[in-house]
Amino acid sequence: FFFVMSRHPEVKWAERNDVLLVTIVCPDAENPVITLEVSKLGFSGTSGGVKYEFDLELNGEIDVEGSTKSVTPRQCELKIKKKEEGYWNKMWKTKTRPNYLAVDWSKWVDEDEVDENEDLGGFGGMEGMGGMGGMGGMGGMGG
Repeated sequence: FFFVMSRHPEVKWAERNDVLLVTIVCPDAENPVITLEVSKLGFSGTSGGVKYEFDLELNGEIDVEGSTKSVTPRQCELKIKKKEEGYWNKMWKTKTRPNYLAVDWSKWVDEDEVDENEDLGGFGGMEGMGGMGGMGGMGGMGG
């Protein structure tokens, strides 16, 4: 018999004392479903006819109601509120890091460098994420 295995999307994460910042990269996902439970994060969606999904047991408890998400055609961004403040040092509960999970260095801040007034509300920093456009500087190559 034949069965189709699903793939894992790329998942990037960073943390602050009170929140996890998670980006699920799954361009043009059709009907993405994000599930948040007290100690679990899940995702499923289809992109280009391929099913992507994961279920991740978290390294601590979260406040599901206090968490927010922003879904764009390229990715899903989550601001997951921790139930209790404090750094987890890793997002996953298992001993080994799931291979689809990576640190989001663009959002990473060391504990001792945290700016208490940092605004994470708008999910900014999305400029430059538009289409790739043409290859500039190639004019006159057509002959």
